[in-house]
Amino acid sequence: MADSNEGVMDSTADTSADLALLNTENDSTDEKIVPEKSGLKPEDRDTPPKEDEEEEPKEGEEEKDEEEEEEKKLAAKPPYDRPTMQELREAFPDLFKKFPSMRDVFYREQEFTQIFPTIEDAKEASVNAQAYNNLSDKVLSGDSEDLLNAVKNTDEAAFKKLATSILPTIYKLSPDLHWQATVPLLQNLVRGFYVEGKRKGNDNIANAAEYLSDFIFNDISIARGEKSLIPERKEESEEAKKLAKDRSDFETQRYNTFFGDVRVGIDRDVKNMINERGKVDPDKVFSEFIRDTIINKVQAEVDKQLAADKAHMKYMSSLWEKAKREGYSEEWKSRISSAYLARAKSLIPSIRAKLISEAMGTSSKLSERAKEIAEKNGSRKESGTGGRPKSEHNGPVDARRVDWSRTSDMDLLNGNVTYRK
Repeated sequence: MADSNEGVMDSTADTSADLALLNTENDSTDEKIVPEKSGLKPEDRDTPPKEDEEEEPKEGEEEKDEEEEEEKKLAAKPPYDRPTMQELREAFPDLFKKFPSMRDVFYREQEFTQIFPTIEDAKEASVNAQAYNNLSDKVLSGDSEDLLNAVKNTDEAAFKKLATSILPTIYKLSPDLHWQATVPLLQNLVRGFYVEGKRKGNDNIANAAEYLSDFIFNDISIARGEKSLIPERKEESEEAKKLAKDRSDFETQRYNTFFGDVRVGIDRDVKNMINERGKVDPDKVFSEFIRDTIINKVQAEVDKQLAADKAHMKYMSSLWEKAKREGYSEEWKSRISSAYLARAKSLIPSIRAKLISEAMGTSSKLSERAKEIAEKNGSRKESGTGGRPKSEHNGPVDARRVDWSRTSDMDLLNGNVTYRK
């Protein structure tokens, strides 16, 4: 047994020596050989990993890191970083030719950003402006309830401060109005004083109330309740109702006149834009009826698309509201018309092209039909006979050469075609 154990120990010693030698030889490559039979895994080694060794990213972590890096880059950019007009022209030479409205969008966004750095700021300003306008209308009409209620709901301490400062402020601005504002308070005071004296059967208190009433109002009947300085609310008289109706009718008439002028001007300008430089019929292939039909249909489609544009309609509503506040002046006619035309201008080219294409298809079919009729009846049109008169030219009808100002659709079907000279 001793010999056997000794042999095993010698063998183990030899193996350890060999491994030690191999490990020594591989020190330059920083690699260590571990006996496979030891059962140790790389992560179980006593020696810590070297600092310059990096663990391979797990699946999905690499994409996540890239997304986080991209978000950091975007966050580092200023909130209104934008390319210059020159940079846009260099990158997209035909951008403003194909989309003319983009020029207005670019400069408009620049102006908006100078006033409202973020969309949240613009939304908040819009809400505040609407609230202010509503409160302003109420206050200017003499109703302060909504204003005071808004302050109370927003800040109770501010409401108390405002309430206690109202009368002193009124006295500072107008002592006469301050007196009118305090009359109900003083009247209730002397009346209460007088009633208390009568309730207690104390003539001294009642007489004192009458004296106070005489001192304040120069009239003891105020204390006795025989007279009141607070005007009673009466039902609106017929005269007042008529006055209110006349005022309403006047406002309605003024609005209708203003609206009519704006509408007529817009209709005229839109039609001019649609047929600018004869773009509806540059080759003179349509009759006047067809040209007018195309123009009217383009205008109707522009109105339809603008009415469906919520952002545009909201903007136009704000302009109309401002025009009303300023008495429907001439300046607002121009501003409302310009806003409408600027938006319509961007829609007209595509709508016009579509309808012209449809009209050309209809015209081509009509020309083909006319050609068939002309060829069919050509042999029967003899000069000096009872047939219909000949056209200026024999043969197939060339729609591109037809003088449509002198040739109606019925003339075309009947073969009475007049060509351009």
